[in-house]
Amino acid sequence: LHDLWFALRRIRVRAVHSIVVALTLGLGIGAALAVFAIVDAVLIRPLPYIDPSQLVRVTRKLPVAGFPEVPFSDVGYRRLASDTRTLTATAAYTPRDANLIGRGQPRRLTTARVSASMFDALRVQERLGRSFSAQEDLPNGPRVVILSDWLWRSAFGGDPTVVGQAANIEGEPFTIIGVLDPAT
Repeated sequence: LHDLWFALRRIRVRAVHSIVVALTLGLGIGAALAVFAIVDAVLIRPLPYIDPSQLVRVTRKLPVAGFPEVPFSDVGYRRLASDTRTLTATAAYTPRDANLIGRGQPRRLTTARVSASMFDALRVQERLGRSFSAQEDLPNGPRVVILSDWLWRSAFGGDPTVVGQAANIEGEPFTIIGVLDPAT
């Protein structure tokens, strides 16, 4: 009890010093927790898919041109998918940013153009609607989109009748055919 009383008197005598020390400790602990949260999310926690250790990502590199990665063309992906003997399933995706227009304020989204086999390869289920068909995978196929659960809730208000409605993405109309399960 005497030591505690002595510590409180020293803190009161050197108040500015004590505040600086407390703030430094707080910032240090906060920074350490932030770094751990990022490491946990990126490196430690497994991907939210069935058997994530079986997933691989295949890319091409062009070091001569200075590009770290170059996406496969449709023809290149189809050749890889037909020639592979070691992969159970193949799927392609190309991420890009796009604007969703016409649902309140325009929203900047991270989207991906995916092959029809993507959700089967990841063994992901839709909450509403259906997955992509082979017809929609063709270069001039119908313009369709599957919404994430977050986008469905935030931009479309969780409307269960959203399947079949149009979504304006980058000025082009896309028909909404499904909504992903929130676990994905």
